[in-house]
Amino acid sequence: MDQLNWNRAFERTPEKFTEGLHTVLEALPEQEERTMKLHKKLRRTIVLAAAAVMVLGGAVFAASEFGYIRSDAFNTYDLKDAAAVENVIAGETIDGITADAKFLETYSNGFTMTKATVDGVEARSEENPEEIHYQELWLHYCRENASLAVTVEPDMGYSVSDRSVEVPYGDVALYTLVQDYKCVNEDYEMTPEDRAAETDGTLIFSYDNSLTEPELYQQRYVCWTEDGMHYSIDSMDSLTELDELVQMAQELIDSK
Repeated sequence: MDQLNWNRAFERTPEKFTEGLHTVLEALPEQEERTMKLHKKLRRTIVLAAAAVMVLGGAVFAASEFGYIRSDAFNTYDLKDAAAVENVIAGETIDGITADAKFLETYSNGFTMTKATVDGVEARSEENPEEIHYQELWLHYCRENASLAVTVEPDMGYSVSDRSVEVPYGDVALYTLVQDYKCVNEDYEMTPEDRAAETDGTLIFSYDNSLTEPELYQQRYVCWTEDGMHYSIDSMDSLTELDELVQMAQELIDSK
């Protein structure tokens, strides 16, 4: 399979792509719903634009003339509980995710799984017009007001951002990334500082026409590849430090 090259930043998300969010979000309390939508909608946009690995499922995303990644609603479904997650892993029902995949319902720092989804994804690289379809396991965790996501997907050979930092752990190489982004209305006019930050990759823009004022967010992210599968843990609420995400990654690696 060709390696996907996502080194070009994605353009703004078309309005028609925002209709694929899971129906389960409609039943969530307002604050949790907003947090999860931001997490699921923007996380993949950020990482792809930063030329890191793909990490997000569960929504639909921007496309460009060079390549795209978006949700495949026909191959997306929710999992009831931790037992359902374990059954998916043990039964190897997701192509490329084997029974060796690692999963923890609760981490030692108190983060506990609250949502689980098998996300269908479709993507196309710049070099190859053939569309690729696959699924990933997306797990949402909470601890008091903090939330984060753990994703497991087939190893597609994605490149890592030049801005990432390698953290060796035994035979596994962890890669960390801290990325700032600004969510704005499509009528927002960038300042010279905005353009400079976007050019050097330190700031990623996303678009939400419901906003009246720009909103700033920061993604903290760690990823690694093990046993032919790609793992990532990331937080977007600035309530969990990067070092703690690394510790969670190490705990997951040691879990089997």
